[in-house]
Amino acid sequence: MMVLEFYQYIYAMFFKNKSIVSIILLSMYFLIGTHFVSHSQELFPPNGRLFEDTILPRIDIFIDQDSLDELLKYENRWSYHEYKADFVFSDSQGNDTIRDIGFRLRGNTSRSSKKKSFKVSFNTFEKGRKFYGVEKLNLNGEHNDPSIVRSKFCFDIAKQMGIVASRANHIKLYINGEYFGLYINVEHVDEEFVKSRFGNNNGNLYKCLYPADLKYLGNKPDYYKQEANGRRIYDLKTNKDLDDYSDIAGFIKILHTVSDEEFRCELEKVFDVDDYLKVIVYDILTANWDDYIFNKNNFYLYHDTKTGKFRYITYDLDNTWGIDWFKIDWAKRDIYQWSHQSENRVLYTRILSQPEYRSKFTYIMKEVLDSIYAPDSLQSYLHAKRELVRKAAQDDTYRTLDYGFTYDDFYESYDIAPGFDHVPVGIMEFINSRRFWANVQLETTDQLALNSMKNLVFSPDKDSIKISLSILNSDFLEEVRLYYSYDDTFIFYNMELNDDGLNGDSIAGDKIYSSVFLPLKNAKSMKYYFSITSTNGYEYSDPACDLHEVIFPDDQVTLSINEFMASNDSTIKDDAGEYDDWIELYNYGEQKVYLGDKYLTDKKENKTKWKMPEVYLQPGQFLLFWADKDEEQGTNHTNFKLSAAGEYIGIYNSELTDNKLIDEYEFNSQEPDVSLGRIPDGTGDFQVVFPTPGYENHVNKTNEISQTDIWAYPNPFYNNLKLVTKGEFNNITLIKIYNLRGQLVKYYDVAWERNLQLGLKTLNSGIYFLNVFTGRKVNVLKIVKI
Repeated sequence: MMVLEFYQYIYAMFFKNKSIVSIILLSMYFLIGTHFVSHSQELFPPNGRLFEDTILPRIDIFIDQDSLDELLKYENRWSYHEYKADFVFSDSQGNDTIRDIGFRLRGNTSRSSKKKSFKVSFNTFEKGRKFYGVEKLNLNGEHNDPSIVRSKFCFDIAKQMGIVASRANHIKLYINGEYFGLYINVEHVDEEFVKSRFGNNNGNLYKCLYPADLKYLGNKPDYYKQEANGRRIYDLKTNKDLDDYSDIAGFIKILHTVSDEEFRCELEKVFDVDDYLKVIVYDILTANWDDYIFNKNNFYLYHDTKTGKFRYITYDLDNTWGIDWFKIDWAKRDIYQWSHQSENRVLYTRILSQPEYRSKFTYIMKEVLDSIYAPDSLQSYLHAKRELVRKAAQDDTYRTLDYGFTYDDFYESYDIAPGFDHVPVGIMEFINSRRFWANVQLETTDQLALNSMKNLVFSPDKDSIKISLSILNSDFLEEVRLYYSYDDTFIFYNMELNDDGLNGDSIAGDKIYSSVFLPLKNAKSMKYYFSITSTNGYEYSDPACDLHEVIFPDDQVTLSINEFMASNDSTIKDDAGEYDDWIELYNYGEQKVYLGDKYLTDKKENKTKWKMPEVYLQPGQFLLFWADKDEEQGTNHTNFKLSAAGEYIGIYNSELTDNKLIDEYEFNSQEPDVSLGRIPDGTGDFQVVFPTPGYENHVNKTNEISQTDIWAYPNPFYNNLKLVTKGEFNNITLIKIYNLRGQLVKYYDVAWERNLQLGLKTLNSGIYFLNVFTGRKVNVLKIVKI
C-alpha cells in the first residue's frame, strides 16, 4: 500500500475525467443465472392486497345515477370534476368499503371511447386518507388493446429490469351493479409513489405530457411553465406552493449547452443516467413509442432529494408491443436510431452519442435479449395471464364497442395478429421479430462490463472493512484498484482488488473482486473511487467525476431521546398549524452526529420504521420531529404517531451496525400537554418537565406545592391574573413567566402580598409557565392567555 501525494491526487482526478473512457459500468443491476435482477429492491414495494396479480379482484363503484349520467356525457368527456361515490374492493380475503371517494374520467383518447377509463381518489373529500398506502388509483379500460394485457405486461417487464414503474393488476369493474368490464388497476404516480420508491417525496415531481421534448427555452425557470392543451407541459405535482422550476430549467440547460467533453460529468450530477439507459432498452423492446424518445409524451421526472438527481419514471403503456398508428414496423426499427426521425430528442441523442454510454446501452440490450426477453418464458407468462382473465374478458361487452373486438380477437392477439390496422402483429409475433432484428442490429464491443454493485461490509468488531466490485465480463480486465481517503484529508491510499479467493475474496473466479483492509483508527468517514484498466488500453474510474463516501458507524453515538409529548392538544403547533405529537432529539457529545443512516421507531420489532433526514446534529443541538404519520408535511414528520395510552420510542443505528440500539424509552399513559424529558439534557432520567421543544429542559415541580397553598385565577385569563397564597408561601419575592420556548417574557421582583394581580395584557395568546420563587423552592403553574 502506498500513499499518493497531493499532486498525484490532482492528476488522478484529472485522469478520471478523460473522455476516452469506454469501459461499461452497469449500476443498479446484475445477472443471476438467466434473470436480470434489480440490485435496489427497495424500489419495488410488494404488490400487497391491492395489486395482487395472481387472482382477479372486483371493484364496485356506487354513485348517484344522475352523477354517473353527467360523468358519461360525451360533451363532458374533458371534465376533471370528481363526483362523490362509494368504493368497494372484494377478493378472497373479503370486502373493504371506502365511502365518499372522488370518481372521474381519466386519460386522453379513452375519454372519447366507448369503454372509459376512470380515476379513483381516496383523499379528495377526506384529506390524507389512503387505501393500502395509496391515495389514488387509475382504472384503465385499455380500449385500444384487444388483449387487455399490454400495459400490465410492460409494468412487469420494468420490474424485472429494475426500472421504476407502477404496480398493476387486472380487476373486474362494476358501477352501480353493472359489469363495466375487465380493467387494469394501475398505481398512481404521486408523492406517495416516489416516497415508496426513493425514500423521500419532498423533491419536485413533474408530469411531462405532449409536447415535452426537453427543448431549451432559456435560463429563466418560468419559461418552462409553458402550457399546451390547457395544462402545463411540465406539470409540477409537488411543492406547488413554491412553484420553483429552477431544477428542471438547469437540467435542460445542461442537455443543450454543455460540451461533449464535459457532458458526462455534468449530466451525472443531475440525472440518473444508468437507470435511464435501461429505460431506453425497455422502450425499444416493448415498442413504447408514446413516451419521450419518439412522441415527447407520457413520462415523469422526479428530483430525488437524496441523490440530487432526476429520475425518469415511465407510465401510460397501452400503445406497446406492436400497436401502431404511424405505419412503422417497430420490431425492425434500428435500436440506435429509435427516436423521432425529424425531431430532436436531446436526452436520447446526446446520451447515445457518448461512446461510454453507447457501449453500456449495447451491453444492457444484449443481456436483456439473452435473459428476460427469452420468447419461451415470455409466452408462458402471457398464456398464464390470458387464462387468468379470459372469462372476465369474454363477459366484457364494453370491450367490443370501440373496434368490434371479438373474444377470438382477444384470445389470439396474445400470439398472432387479430386483423386490425392499429394492431398489425400479435404480442408474441412482435417479440420474436424484435428479438431477431435487435440481435442483427447490435454493435460489437470489446469493452469490459462492470457492475457497480459495490459491497462494503464492516467486520463484527468494526476493525476491518471488506469491499467488493462485481465485473460481469472480465475477458479484457487487467486490474481493479481502490483509491480511498479519510475525513477530507485528500491523502489517498490505494490497493488492488482481486478475484483469487484470498484476502477476503470469497470465491476465486466468480467475477467479484474483493479485498479486506484496516481502516484508519478514529476515522469518521471515507471517500473512495475504483480505477479499472483493461488489456486493450481503456481506463475508467467509478464514479466518473466525483467520489463515493461512506460514514463509519459509531458504537458510541451521543444521541438521545431528550423530550417528547404524546398528547399535544394545545401546547405547540407544527409548521402546518396542527397540534401533533412530537419527539425531541439531542446531541450531548462533543462531535457532530449524522442522522441520515439512523432510524426512529415506535415499535421494538421494527427497528428501521422511519429513516431520519440526511442532516448532522451539532454538539449541544436539539432537533424536533413531529410524530404525526404525515410525511407529506416535510422531512421532520415521521410515518408513525405516539399513543397517549403508552408506547415505545427507539433510536437505532445504521445497517452497518446491524441496527444497534442507540437510545430507547418506554412510557406509560400520558396526560394532555404534559411532556417528559431528561434532566440533565441527554443523559438524565425522564421526569415531568416544562414543554420546551427544541430547547433545554427545565424541571416542572408543580406537584411539590398544594394547589390550596397557591393558585392563579381566572385561568385561562384575558388580561389580568390574580395570585392567592397562604401559609409558608407568603414570603415569595420573585416571579418569572416563560413561554413554550423556554424564553423569559415577564419578570417581577415584588414585595409579596397575599393577593396579587398581574397585568398581562401585552402577552400574546398562548400557554405560559408561571415560576413562583421562595427561599427554598420554585413552584410552577401552567397558565393560559386567551
